[in-house]
Amino acid sequence: MTCETCGSPGRAAICLDVPKMDVLHAGNFLSLEQCNDCSYLWATALYEPFASFKYAVPWEKPPEDWHKIYGLDDGRTMALWIDRTLINAYPVLQPKDSANAGLHRQRAYSASPFFEMYATPQEVAQLYGQNNIRGRGLPDLNLLLK
Repeated sequence: MTCETCGSPGRAAICLDVPKMDVLHAGNFLSLEQCNDCSYLWATALYEPFASFKYAVPWEKPPEDWHKIYGLDDGRTMALWIDRTLINAYPVLQPKDSANAGLHRQRAYSASPFFEMYATPQEVAQLYGQNNIRGRGLPDLNLLLK
């Protein structure tokens, strides 16, 4: 049965219209939130401009694991994991989420989590710096939790 509040299980990501949920952990524009109706967990990130664009992806591990991963490097690995999870989810987003992601892309081209999907290699290098381009792989959280 699908939750009417968050769309779990089966919703690949929530783009921009993230419902009000209980915040279990938060820091550096990232949070672990729990749906008030079904208790499903979501890892969320705020994107520019002005941290006003919120995305959420399913978190299928215990809450303690979110805190452990976040604590490794003040959330940098968690932010990368959320970015990559969003990119992987893009082909199967629900129509409303896909439309919302498109609106964010129009509003803030390089601040969208999907920027690298449609940017040229030169634009990516210019934004991140030639020697500081983020990898395209999804961090293996299971390895980090050992």
